[in-house]
Amino acid sequence: MIEHYHNINSVCAQKVRIALAEKGLEVKEHLLTLRGDQHEPAYRKLNPNGVVPTLVHDGRPIIESSLILYYLDDAFFLKMPREAWLAEVNKTPLKRRAEYKRSVIEHGLDSEFVSEAIAQHEKLLSWMGESLQAGHYLAGNHFSNADCAVIPYILRLELLKLSGMWERYPAIGDWWVRMRERPSVKATIVDRMSEADWAPFRHLAPDPWPKVQSIMKAA
Repeated sequence: MIEHYHNINSVCAQKVRIALAEKGLEVKEHLLTLRGDQHEPAYRKLNPNGVVPTLVHDGRPIIESSLILYYLDDAFFLKMPREAWLAEVNKTPLKRRAEYKRSVIEHGLDSEFVSEAIAQHEKLLSWMGESLQAGHYLAGNHFSNADCAVIPYILRLELLKLSGMWERYPAIGDWWVRMRERPSVKATIVDRMSEADWAPFRHLAPDPWPKVQSIMKAA
């Protein structure tokens, strides 16, 4: 049996939902609000970090979204050696992630981490633009974990009115149109977001794009 502990708006959990849907796997869902329930003892026993997502397969918990994607391929469609996906565990910067979140909550776009985050997104978009010259998907001509992993971040940029970041990469725009209409994406992300989930993004004030654009130009 597969169980998935997740949250509707968590980009990391969204990756896993897409992958599960693409593989047509039957899943028992546990929806967390992330308003304290992620720190309850029963959940912390599964995921000591107190974050989502957590996948439990036949009683075995797997944490960290990238690791879960690799695990799903290893368990159901073998594509990556076990040692490769296990190595991803060591790349999880939990302490830095907590510092990042705290700084962004307190300072918004004036956070010390914003310039670095924008640079990382620009690097991602550049890679996407280059990759999509060779095929319709990010890893060639077939949908893969690469697409699963990136879709939630592109959606989040769009919701934050930052789609201008990929204006110079028309292939990304074309890819995104296809991804938004993909059944797994519609069913697991777009159609699952309630009005309350969409609401924070409908009236962003101030508009973040001018500030982000100026940071990009300065860099």
